[in-house]
Amino acid sequence: MNPQIRRILELVGVLPSQQEVLRRKLVLASRARPRGAVSLLLRRVGTKQSSVVSLVRNLTGLEFDEAVALLNHLPMPLLVDVSLETAVDAKNKLERLGVEVELVESAQAVQPTSLPPKLSSAPSVGKPEPRRKAEFTTHPGAYVVTLTAVGLLGERVLAAVQQVTGKRFANVAALEAALPLLLLRQVDEETAVRAQMLLQMVGAVVDIDQLQEPVFDR
Repeated sequence: MNPQIRRILELVGVLPSQQEVLRRKLVLASRARPRGAVSLLLRRVGTKQSSVVSLVRNLTGLEFDEAVALLNHLPMPLLVDVSLETAVDAKNKLERLGVEVELVESAQAVQPTSLPPKLSSAPSVGKPEPRRKAEFTTHPGAYVVTLTAVGLLGERVLAAVQQVTGKRFANVAALEAALPLLLLRQVDEETAVRAQMLLQMVGAVVDIDQLQEPVFDR
């Protein structure tokens, strides 16, 4: 297919973008790892790009051209919803090659499907309270954030959208019907990037655009 035609089809949503395809593959590859509530975000690559490409392929199973493309679309979640041990091991390997990475708590922790009888019937005295999610704070600026694709982890994206915007959708289908969905408007770049990263960690596709001039509500 002609690259220009493909790009047009990606822009209008007929074909998934390269970034979206990569995110889906990374989510699927992460499912082969021990499950958990931690994701590993790849932020910046140093000078040892060839070694980083090899390590990324080893960690994710991506093809060579896909691993190279991934490094051109940073920041990008490399491992999604894996165990802390898995994420830390990958983080250490990448950092030895000069890569800047970050461990991020997933938007929604993986919960066990069932508990052994002794644990499920145990008294709750002295049991620590569940940790509450930090409130998502915003600051005014000249950026807008738009959700363009939900991805494979729809329920997690629902939770992340609610955390960022406070909006509730009845189900994943309702969220997908609202796409493209304007999540944040007139926020600063730091707020926009935080929102994008939070949703990318659960496989969503999020665009950030800059307004011509910052407009502040009076």
